[in-house]
Amino acid sequence: LDPILLNWQGRIIRKEGSSNWVPLIPRKHAVNNSMINVIISEDLIVKGTYQKRLTGHFSQKIREEFKNTTNDFTRKAFEKDKGEIEITNIEFKNLKTLYKPVSLSFEFESFDVVEEISDKLYFSPLLFLAKKENPFKLENRKYPIDYSYPRKNRIVININIPEGYKVESIPENASFSFGQNDGSFRYQISVKNDKIQLSIEFLINKSLISAESYQKLKGFYQLMIEKENEKVVLSKI
Repeated sequence: LDPILLNWQGRIIRKEGSSNWVPLIPRKHAVNNSMINVIISEDLIVKGTYQKRLTGHFSQKIREEFKNTTNDFTRKAFEKDKGEIEITNIEFKNLKTLYKPVSLSFEFESFDVVEEISDKLYFSPLLFLAKKENPFKLENRKYPIDYSYPRKNRIVININIPEGYKVESIPENASFSFGQNDGSFRYQISVKNDKIQLSIEFLINKSLISAESYQKLKGFYQLMIEKENEKVVLSKI
């Protein structure tokens, strides 16, 4: 069902004439799962593969946006707001198959993610996915925030530590939420052998967040943005 029609409840009318009200507010999360594997080259270009799987209204949204577009339009859409990046080999699965999860994969090269200062490398392990600005800028709000449907975003990123470097520091793990289970954010990072692995989960559990919860939601997003932009530091061996 189109999110614009998700308006509390609808009336179902059967062929024999009976009818009753049915709730239209989704209770099941739309899920966006992403897996990214990257290496950092000697010239500090981040190269990798990106795989994404979307369910529910997330899959409906991407179908509407890309089912009848050109490869060039798709490439530019995915490169937008990701800094200096080049995306190639974009592939969809189930893009035109209704009610099935949509899968997406592509390869990329990102040129402005890693910064070198005094023989040390600095970068957010979220790479080009780290949010830069809080979308909630108003001091106060009189109307609810309508997410249309509950949503869950999961991201797993595997980063190969480049040869000749070691991990000097990584961000601390973190987990925080807002409201009465209205939303949550979990950030877990670890180093195993020659890889850095980051796992993130972001949940909004309600379709509608009240105006009274606006300040808590705004603060929640600010904490999340600050966490996403914390840096890994690699130093030369």
